[in-house]
Amino acid sequence: MSLKENNPVLRPIIDQWISIFLNNKKEIKELMDSYGSPLNVHHSNTFLKNHSAFTKIFNKYKLRNRILFPKSSYNCIKFIQLAARHGIGTAASSIDEIQECLNENMDADQIVVSGKYKSRELLHYAARNNIRVILDHREDGDLLQSICIKLNKKAHVGFRLGGFIFEGSPIATESGLPPGEAIELLTDQIASKWSHLVFEGFHFHIEKYCVLRKAEALRQTLVLVDILARKGIKTDYIDIGGSIPINYLKDPKEWGEFNKALKNTSSLTYSGLDFEEKNTQYNPESSLKDEHIFPYFYKFPKEFFLEKLLMQPFSIHELMFQAIRSRGLQFMMQPGRALLDQTGISLVRISEIEVNHDNDLIIRLDMKPEQLGKLKIDYLLDPLYVSQEETPEEEPYKAYLIDSADLKPNLFIKRKINLPKKPAIDDIICLINTAGYAIHLHEYELEPTDYVQNIFINEEKTHWEYELVAS
Repeated sequence: MSLKENNPVLRPIIDQWISIFLNNKKEIKELMDSYGSPLNVHHSNTFLKNHSAFTKIFNKYKLRNRILFPKSSYNCIKFIQLAARHGIGTAASSIDEIQECLNENMDADQIVVSGKYKSRELLHYAARNNIRVILDHREDGDLLQSICIKLNKKAHVGFRLGGFIFEGSPIATESGLPPGEAIELLTDQIASKWSHLVFEGFHFHIEKYCVLRKAEALRQTLVLVDILARKGIKTDYIDIGGSIPINYLKDPKEWGEFNKALKNTSSLTYSGLDFEEKNTQYNPESSLKDEHIFPYFYKFPKEFFLEKLLMQPFSIHELMFQAIRSRGLQFMMQPGRALLDQTGISLVRISEIEVNHDNDLIIRLDMKPEQLGKLKIDYLLDPLYVSQEETPEEEPYKAYLIDSADLKPNLFIKRKINLPKKPAIDDIICLINTAGYAIHLHEYELEPTDYVQNIFINEEKTHWEYELVAS
């Protein structure tokens, strides 16, 4: 196997701010020298631009709306500060997360407790602070009712739905009550037994990036809203959760070529490492599968996906947006990746380079295995390469990336990656679309001393300001 052999490329979309930033090598070196490797760099305006793209669709169809930022997946406090300042809500799952939001002056009615596992302490804290709660089953409601009686307060609640059927098969969801059970529970409990709970709406989360499945779940929820209305129970909102796709790739053909190559060879990953495999020790032996790879190319991402959903038929007389609007419903969603698309990059220094016995180029990165290790689960894009010295144009190189563990280093990215030139120590690997999502998604598992430093670029009209922000 040659270090320069043919290898499928997966070139990422690169936002303009990233191109501008990476061209300033002197500034990058100063930041890395000051804050260490790895380093996350974020762009505040891109976060707000993504939010604005969704709100423009809602405004186009004259829909009441609320976008929730899922705090559980994103540990960096700056995103909560931006959300609070710009009227973006937050979905929280713990007392600490609620406290962080309240400490940043986020209004209580912008926060929703939507995690599946809710302790007595969490429900008590939410009720005491007037935070909305998504209930998963009857026991949640009974517990919250007893808490509210003791507090002499009322709690505003919604119910998580599941059990939807699409073309004769169940739709994969994050648990939830089937619509039939929700009708029975609401007509029985809310009307007579849950005197301190105020029902407001429904939430669901479809696990697949499929507009037709999400549309069917929305249609069945709207039917449920109509049934409850005839029983005198008013619904105020429907929250469709997340699973809003984004597009990572410049060229859609590359995704097809990569998947074709993946089926035909095991040389795309180290020792044929299975993409479904969670154990990514440096010398794994397993078969190659691709059915669980994240869809890196999606034809209708982000706001285009939302618009396609709203334009799906509800009935022969109404489209989805018309059905939502005519019922006076607020449309809510939790677009995690889609809110953070192109908002962040991760920079990692090269600390060692070697060629192993199979003639594979192995690049060791200056990072602890705990810091970015979980990135390897579904990250496939070719990183960008920042050379510290200008060199003549060279042939591209192929390499594997590993972390800095001494005894059992871990593969940082499962696939063989493409580099524009032969790498050198102290050069920098830049990973697109990782900071803010792939990194912070797993940071809750780390000790605070292992958190990656976060730099935010606050862009003014004439200059950039760099802000160091704690996780």
